[in-house]
Amino acid sequence: MPFLAKFQPSRAVRLDIIIGAMLAVLIGVGIYQGQLLLDPSLFKYQGQDVWFDADVPNIFQLMTERQNARAQSRTERHPLLSLVLFLATFTTKAGLRTSSLTAMQLVNSTIAALWVGTLYTLLRMIACVRLDSILFSLLGSVSAAAVFGLVIPESFPLGSLTIIAALMLVMLEQYQPVSSIGYVIVSAMTLSITITNWMFGLFSTIVFHSWKQALQITINAFLLVQVLWFAQKKIFPGARFFLDQSGAKEDAAFPSIFSAFSTLRSFFAHTLVMPSIQSIDRLELPYPVMSIQTSVAGSGSAVGGIALVLWLIVLGLGIYTLFTLKTHFKLRLILGITLIAQLILHLAFGAETFLYSLHFVPLLIVCAALTTLTRLRLLSLTLTGILVLTLMINNGTQFNRAIAFLKSPDIFLTR
Repeated sequence: MPFLAKFQPSRAVRLDIIIGAMLAVLIGVGIYQGQLLLDPSLFKYQGQDVWFDADVPNIFQLMTERQNARAQSRTERHPLLSLVLFLATFTTKAGLRTSSLTAMQLVNSTIAALWVGTLYTLLRMIACVRLDSILFSLLGSVSAAAVFGLVIPESFPLGSLTIIAALMLVMLEQYQPVSSIGYVIVSAMTLSITITNWMFGLFSTIVFHSWKQALQITINAFLLVQVLWFAQKKIFPGARFFLDQSGAKEDAAFPSIFSAFSTLRSFFAHTLVMPSIQSIDRLELPYPVMSIQTSVAGSGSAVGGIALVLWLIVLGLGIYTLFTLKTHFKLRLILGITLIAQLILHLAFGAETFLYSLHFVPLLIVCAALTTLTRLRLLSLTLTGILVLTLMINNGTQFNRAIAFLKSPDIFLTR
């Protein structure tokens, strides 16, 4: 019986809840422990861009300082980020009577737990059996995107969570009709964290509705976010309206062959397998920062090279299945469209592609997991099982090197 085909609290559903909760606790605790290894100076202003171009200090301030206008102005691209992250951190801090740093770490860990729990749920909804769902959930959890992205305060973990929610909505429609209210909520969720992620809410709405219905749902979702933004503005005076892009940098540029290749390599390879981490200098910063945009794929270690080959085979099988599978047409359609859209987006904007990897790693994982619904299942599971082990070694080693980088004497000169 496919997962969620019936909503009675059956033994099968209870078992899935237990497994999902165990995965959530495992990853949540792991992310919390990983955060304890980060140098506290990373969360101060001099830590800007050090972690693969991430705005760690700004997001930390957004989560902990209501009156910080510079941090709260990020709502121009992330409409309700302040409302969600600050309130979660404030509630945690007040409820547990802990420090701002600890509250932020607990919120991050909770988001990571929800991320893997919803990923497992999505895989079960696709009709992957439990073993397969566990394995591919672990694959997502040990990916470079998760290991390096879930451990820091940023918008991408929440954004990734809303993307998984949109894919879950698509699968839920396969089992039982979903009301327009459900589509409005999910569409608003995808818009609320990162504007460009609205594509997932829009596509999920369009494939199941007439153009008039889709337009009405989209307008309602926009209005819902706008109403919540006005409420947010009352709490955070520094919040900027998400249609006001006057303060946003113009990052788009026509890609060169080299930059396009670097983006493609990072998109499909670095997202799962962390390569060697480079230290680069920027004229506007008094300290070096970490980057992998120009790193050779699989260069992190000898094990990393093995992991890369395994991942490319698994991904290749997944892409083949995406075009040949006889079921889940609308899911496959949305996966294909959004993968292409995300790729075009990052080819245009360039920069550090890996920074955004949490936005497309769920798409790659689900694409690869589709192979378990075909005759390729045994081959895919074997390769993925070995891949998970090699990723744990390679990405864990590279994470330790990133931690060591933060402790080097030329970083955070003012501690």
